Amino acid sequence: MSLQRYQQFFRALTANLSDKDQEFIKAFLTLSEQHLFYAMTLSDQYHAFRVAKTSEQLAAAADSTVNNHLLIRCALLHDIGRQKGDMGIAGKVFAVLIHIFSRGCAMKWGKYNPNLLGKDPRHILYVYYHHPEIGAKFLRAAGLEAEAAIVAAHHRHTAPKDPPELILLRQADNMN
Repeated sequence: MSLQRYQQFFRALTANLSDKDQEFIKAFLTLSEQHLFYAMTLSDQYHAFRVAKTSEQLAAAADSTVNNHLLIRCALLHDIGRQKGDMGIAGKVFAVLIHIFSRGCAMKWGKYNPNLLGKDPRHILYVYYHHPEIGAKFLRAAGLEAEAAIVAAHHRHTAPKDPPELILLRQADNMN
């Protein structure tokens, strides 16, 4: 396993959002969008915040076609398909390990959702593999089509017509 995975695990265990971090989040998300954000575990909130800050840095170095506001909003919301009760830190560790050591089995188990909220490995794997689509569904229900399109695609393979916000979101997510 890579050093980055160990760093992610440590950050998940020590996750914390300061008052300054909270102000950053409030500057980009409406109250209803904040409800989606805060429905994630603290470790996922912290991850999304770090992805947003990294996205902001990447956008500053990118060309002017990047919609910075949209990019940061998508970064903050990209993992809302994983909500409290879905998997937790132990569930994520389980999902990553089974994905690494038995990808075929993990993908088979994660194909269907038994809706047992973290009590069944199949639900954990379903959320692990399908959280982009789940999050996009929440965003579409809130009328956020542009954000939904980017969030839904953030774990897909790159395509020639990917918007610059999606490209930068993927880079920032992979860095965190």
